[in-house]
Amino acid sequence: MAMIVVWLAAATTAQAQVRRELTFADAVTIALAHNGDLYLAQNDTEIAAADLALAGSVFAPRLIGNARISQDNQPGTAQRFAWRELSSSGSVELAGRMPSGLLYSLNLGASTDRLSSPFDAVYDPAYTTGLTLSLTQPLLRGAWRSANLQPIVVASLRRELSEQQLRVRLEQIVGEVEVAYWTLALAYKEREARASSLKLAEDQLADSTRLVRLGTISDLDVVEARAGVGRMRQQLIRAEQAIAEAEGRLRSVIVGDAAWRSDDVIMPVDEPEITQVSYAVADHLRLAHDNRPDVLAARKQLEAERAALGVTANELMPALDLVVTGGLIGFAGQLDRNYATSGVVDGTLNPVYVADPEVSGGVMRAFQNLVTGGNYAVSLGLRLELPLDNSAAQARHERQRHVLGQARIAERALLAKVDSEVRTSLAVLRGDEALQKAADEAVTVNERLLAGMRKRFSVGTITSFDVLRVAEELTRAQIDAARARVSYRISLARLATADGTLLQQLHIAVSSLRKPN
Repeated sequence: MAMIVVWLAAATTAQAQVRRELTFADAVTIALAHNGDLYLAQNDTEIAAADLALAGSVFAPRLIGNARISQDNQPGTAQRFAWRELSSSGSVELAGRMPSGLLYSLNLGASTDRLSSPFDAVYDPAYTTGLTLSLTQPLLRGAWRSANLQPIVVASLRRELSEQQLRVRLEQIVGEVEVAYWTLALAYKEREARASSLKLAEDQLADSTRLVRLGTISDLDVVEARAGVGRMRQQLIRAEQAIAEAEGRLRSVIVGDAAWRSDDVIMPVDEPEITQVSYAVADHLRLAHDNRPDVLAARKQLEAERAALGVTANELMPALDLVVTGGLIGFAGQLDRNYATSGVVDGTLNPVYVADPEVSGGVMRAFQNLVTGGNYAVSLGLRLELPLDNSAAQARHERQRHVLGQARIAERALLAKVDSEVRTSLAVLRGDEALQKAADEAVTVNERLLAGMRKRFSVGTITSFDVLRVAEELTRAQIDAARARVSYRISLARLATADGTLLQQLHIAVSSLRKPN
């Protein structure tokens, strides 16, 4: 019964554990789909795009509506008798700002006044309409297109900067996946080599045991062979541990799908390819200066800070504005009969005063008179503003000047770092290429040597120790060859990162990334 329970538990574990074969391309795709840092970087680009839209919104026209009603019932003053007044007004205004800095306002309004006063009221009700255009053109601070479009230029450059920073983070993630994936692939290759070494040691033990029985070799050869099997088993266990550690690092980078279980086994299926590259330093430096996202980001940062310095410099200037206002006025109403107007209404004034018949009417007559009445108001003036203390603007300008200096220094330091990384990557890659060739040759030599040693052992001319020593050398050579291939592949990726072609080689575009929620 106990054996059945153990068998069922083992079967359940085997069924739950899933072997997930993973290509390098799949690993990159999964990492890009689930990496939280990448989502944060994408959010930064969305924020920068919103800031750009916000900077451009200052030129968006605004439609403004106003409506008002008021009523007065006054007891009178030292100069006036008691009066009552009921007023209502409404207007529609189109206002905004042009890229030249021009502020404009076009206002169409109408008002109605009902004034009950025996000595003040002339028309009751009275209707007044107006169409007014107001223009304010800055001549110094905030004047002309260059000054007013500069904040948009800054926001646009910062958006491009955030896009390059997203590419920087994207390259970092892909590079981390590359190292983790090929490290796991190397760990499996090492386990394969250790397993082959253990099989060879076990075969050597079987041969030694058989030859001892025939009296060809001594018992010491069997002991040496058994000790060799023990060493190989220990090395295989260490190789299994290396696989577990490498898989953990790869899981931490790619995160994995929600359907993955913690006991699933990840199996890299790709082989590290040996791709020949040019070792011309000048070519790779040119690529780096043209393509590296951190270099492009540094340039955008410098351009943005230079543009922002222009914004703060404009704020140091005094404000001198040309103000122009012009408008048409329309009026209509009903002539009131009271103490103030009785002479006009009765015609008893000498000389006789006749009210303009064109203003007699209601609100529609007031709108008609707005166009045909010929009444207008025009004004032209200058407005000068001189701050008595301009320390805030001066501080902002001085701060921005230092920020610009920091951006220049950062760009120069980055270019020096890029040159060093390109040269170092090429040197390491050249060394890895030589190591890979030497390691492959060592494997071939040790395979032939082991075959020869086993033949010599079979005729009793050497001991098991000699055979196992050569077998271990072959295992080391096989592991070194696998490590050299993986190291060459990783060095290729580091060179592509150094010269800015990694994403292009892997056909990864920022536009293909999933948008953050």
